[in-house]
Amino acid sequence: MNDQEFFTRFSNYLEDGLPEEILRDKTIVQRILNTMMGENPQLNFNILSILRAWCRKMEIRIRIENDNRILMNSGTDLRDAVSPFCIQFAISASTFFKNGSLLPLACITCQELLSLGRIPTPQVVVDRALEQIHNKAVEIPLLELISNSENPVQNLPIYDPIVLFNHPTLHRQLLALSAKDDVMKFNEIKNCYSEIQQINKGEIDVNRDLVQFCDVCLLFNRAPANLFAAYPHPKVRKLFYQHAIKSNLDIPQFSDVLICCGLFDQIVKKDAIKLLKKQIDSLKNGEITHSQIAHLQCIETEKASKLMDKICEFINAADDFTTICSWLRFLYHKEKWIRDQTHEYLQEMLPFKIKIDLKEQPFEDHFVKRYQYNLDRFTKCYDNPLAESLFDTLLTDEQADFIKEIAASKLIEVLLDPSQGINKYLPKLRNLSFSKYPKLMHALSIRDGDWKITSVERLFQLINSITVENSMDLLPILTRVVFRPLLIFEGNGSSLLKLPFYVEDNYDIKGKWGYVNESLYKPVNDFPYADILNDWVHYQPKPNKPIVDGLCIPSLMSLCICDKVLAADLLCQLDTEESALSKLQVIAQPPQIVYLLLICTLSAKIATKSASILCQKYIDKIPSNGMKLNQALTEFGGDCPLPSKINDYVFDPELRRAALSLITTHMQFKKDISCVNFSKIITLLEDELPINIRRQVTLMLINLPRGTISNNLTQQKDSIVRSLAFHTASLDKEHFDDAINCLFNKNEAICCRASAFEFVVSYFSSVKYIEVKKDFSSLYLEFGEIENLFSLQLIKLLSIPQIREQMISYEDYILPYLSNNSSSLFTNAALISLQGYEFSNKEFARAILSLSSNTKYIHNILLILSQLSLDKLKMFDSRIISSICDHIAEDDIDLEFTCINHLLLAQIEFPCDGIPALLSVYKSFYDPTPLHNVLSHIFITSNGCKIAALDAGFLTLARNELVMFGENYSRFRMIWRTVSCFVYDFEEGQNALLDFWSVDTLAEFFDTSDTMLKFYLCLTYRNEITQDAFSGELFELIFDEFDKTRISPPLLLRLIASILNSSNVRKLLYKQKRVQRFLPRLNYAVTHKEWNLLDGMLRILYTLSCYNDGCEELFDKNKITDLFIILLSNETVVKMPIFSALIQNLKRNSITWRALTYATRKTNIELLDKLTHLGDVGQSSRQRNM
Repeated sequence: MNDQEFFTRFSNYLEDGLPEEILRDKTIVQRILNTMMGENPQLNFNILSILRAWCRKMEIRIRIENDNRILMNSGTDLRDAVSPFCIQFAISASTFFKNGSLLPLACITCQELLSLGRIPTPQVVVDRALEQIHNKAVEIPLLELISNSENPVQNLPIYDPIVLFNHPTLHRQLLALSAKDDVMKFNEIKNCYSEIQQINKGEIDVNRDLVQFCDVCLLFNRAPANLFAAYPHPKVRKLFYQHAIKSNLDIPQFSDVLICCGLFDQIVKKDAIKLLKKQIDSLKNGEITHSQIAHLQCIETEKASKLMDKICEFINAADDFTTICSWLRFLYHKEKWIRDQTHEYLQEMLPFKIKIDLKEQPFEDHFVKRYQYNLDRFTKCYDNPLAESLFDTLLTDEQADFIKEIAASKLIEVLLDPSQGINKYLPKLRNLSFSKYPKLMHALSIRDGDWKITSVERLFQLINSITVENSMDLLPILTRVVFRPLLIFEGNGSSLLKLPFYVEDNYDIKGKWGYVNESLYKPVNDFPYADILNDWVHYQPKPNKPIVDGLCIPSLMSLCICDKVLAADLLCQLDTEESALSKLQVIAQPPQIVYLLLICTLSAKIATKSASILCQKYIDKIPSNGMKLNQALTEFGGDCPLPSKINDYVFDPELRRAALSLITTHMQFKKDISCVNFSKIITLLEDELPINIRRQVTLMLINLPRGTISNNLTQQKDSIVRSLAFHTASLDKEHFDDAINCLFNKNEAICCRASAFEFVVSYFSSVKYIEVKKDFSSLYLEFGEIENLFSLQLIKLLSIPQIREQMISYEDYILPYLSNNSSSLFTNAALISLQGYEFSNKEFARAILSLSSNTKYIHNILLILSQLSLDKLKMFDSRIISSICDHIAEDDIDLEFTCINHLLLAQIEFPCDGIPALLSVYKSFYDPTPLHNVLSHIFITSNGCKIAALDAGFLTLARNELVMFGENYSRFRMIWRTVSCFVYDFEEGQNALLDFWSVDTLAEFFDTSDTMLKFYLCLTYRNEITQDAFSGELFELIFDEFDKTRISPPLLLRLIASILNSSNVRKLLYKQKRVQRFLPRLNYAVTHKEWNLLDGMLRILYTLSCYNDGCEELFDKNKITDLFIILLSNETVVKMPIFSALIQNLKRNSITWRALTYATRKTNIELLDKLTHLGDVGQSSRQRNM
């Protein structure tokens, strides 16, 4: 067969056959290799495209083999089998790297082949890729190929910012292949880059050495202005001066740099002068230094200008020496009007007339030339005894003047020779007479750069010493004095009268050695890789715009195949640039447009609006690629509707695959599929279709609701169709029998048995009465305990008691799945199977406790706990309650409270740290009835939880709830019941409630319902502070209720008895003479046999009898002895424990007891015996609250 027929048959086989079968035929493999060795570009293009398709099919095949959900073997062997062929094909494909038109496709083909085989890039492919790395259009794909190499590679572009920032993953791989020296260099640059980013973000202080690499505009407010004004990099200075002008920055902050450098800096000179002229008034007189004045005198000024006037003002405001030197400098100025005005001013200012004629200063200083000549030949310093003798002669006062003059003339040559070690004598020469030793002083001014004339007197000596005869020597000295702020000294400290370059513009100085163009600014420490660092910090990724006039569409397609960045840029350009869409439609034909968009979408993995528009426009003209583009856009999040002719495409053999894939994708991503005729598509399954077509139809229909497909499909022979049928068949007995037969038939296909198994589980879940006729234990032996789809369904079946009973050891089978190391699907299934099962193995409790910290399992754990008996719940401890509290807002709160109640009933202590989580329920919109039930239970059993609740603000929450829901009576009672449990026998809580709520609030809520009276009893229980609170308004409310009826509620009487333990309440009681009112009520209770009333009244009397003042009040002016005789006469009363306790209390008070026994003896001796007997029974401790 010819090549074209070979490619056609190859492509068709890939659609329906197993891709690995191709490799079994050596003739096909050889034909592929021979074609790749040919030079026909079209055939080469075809074979590369087919190899890419084979890679995709092979990868899918391997993934299916590796799918552990159904199969239990591995597909690793299959990958290992195809790896050698992948290497061979990749090496052959790399030969096309030299062909520019095939390079992109060859590159991506090599990548896919090597990725399929999971093998590193062979060295020969790496070498061929490196040869083409200069081609920037395919640099990234080639680097991706190289990055998969096992061997180190030299000269990789690890410093390229495009690779570093646009492709970070690729860069990390390239870095791993680079030499150690390159990696160290990269890390050094990276550390510096990181420091720059930290400076930009304000995380660290500004580093002067790195300012030029930073975003300078962000730093102006974080460092002194001098740093930027004096920075050696021109970009920094330029930005700073622009900022200074724009922000009107005060120049005194950086006046020295501005005046001494900025005014003469060609980069910022204009901005500096503009800034100076604008703010020169802000410079204060007397604060301008001598050096700044000297530099201001070097700038060009106009006659009678404000700037000139200001400079003169600065000069006159300085000290005398600076003023005189500054005016003398103007004598050297090129402008005649400045020299004339200066001469006139000096004549008026100085006390003598100046006779200086600067024209007499020589154009060349011969002393300087001689010194420079000696300096060029200088090697080292040495001591000269003769010179030392001459210095001694010159400096000795006793020597004659002519001898000194001779010594001075000889020392001139010594001073002009830098090799002479005479530095120790130089300071001694500085005060010699100018007129006597002009030449020597001239030489000294050259040799000794440290010599400064700083006093006006010494300066006047120099000026007055200048004559026509010595002007050639003294005028150079004067020049050095007045221009000292501007002089540039030699390295050894000598002064050759070198001046900066900017002095030449306005001054004419004779005898100068030259104008030096030195840097005005102090340099920074050089970074060795500044160029690379500069590229990094200034790198700004610019989106490419591939669509231009004269575009070559085939070349663009070829590049977009392997360059995802270029593909993304093209799609973005279509979306953002209006003209790009129309331009592309003019340049390219519709098939080219659709194919280009398909390549770009698949490569960039993004969906754009413009691509969707073009897809809808051309899908009916180019349906094959149009549907593929539609599918790709949908997969990547785009919104592209199904074509109107989709049903026709499904039944077109040429377009069927693309159409079915498109429908399946739209179903998967929940898109509108209302235009699809599924009833018509189902009929395809009745035809003889290729396996891949059948699989596509099955995959598409599998998402349909059960019952959509006709029932007879479960009887089909094709396993794929039967699998579909079990997924979509209705859950009835007929299909259940088919599924059972399929499941237990080991000859059935795995996929069919799996779907049948899933159907069986779904069927059992849907029926109310389960009847199990099959023995499922054989399935557990067949599939073992490996986590796969079958074992998952087996675990789900164990939730059925009948199947659970078929297991030899259910607990041993299920326990390994109750672990955080297992898949959550299997663990949850195992937990579901435990629901309703009464396990006795403590390992289950430990496993459930371990899983309870995971949100994924908490719901099923709650269901297990809610169904366990109290005996089984005792296997847990308080940690299980802590876990439930940790997830209190993440699950069914009612179920959680039910479990907590059950655990509390099982006598498991509630942990104090769980209280805040419980109280957090208050903040949710939830019926708090279960919460109050749980809290009441907790408060009764745990004092520690009360403390935790108090700290967590329970009283505030309860008060807010009362205010909000006070009109709901049932909820109102529920809140008070919880608060009652909270304050009962809890002194801190009782006192806190009294502080937070106040007595007025308690009085506001007062009524005689059982709920409220129980609350007040709990509040006053064993707490005199809260009992005292009833000595005011609450006292009146209570006794108003007492006085309303003859028979008061028992709880009200108990409350009165409780609050009478307070001395303040008793005093108020005595004051209102209420004790006398108790006796008739007591008498009524006895005579009418109202035993509840009698019990309450006796409790009140008992409380009073506990205190001396109470006993005295009872027997003072009261006929209580007569009442006691009546009580003793009643056998029912005598048998009441509270009456016995009352008698025992009265016996302890000698006065009351004597009165009572006297009255009884006088009445009836038998009653006296009863009284005595009651007083002698037991030793009762004094109880204040009963």
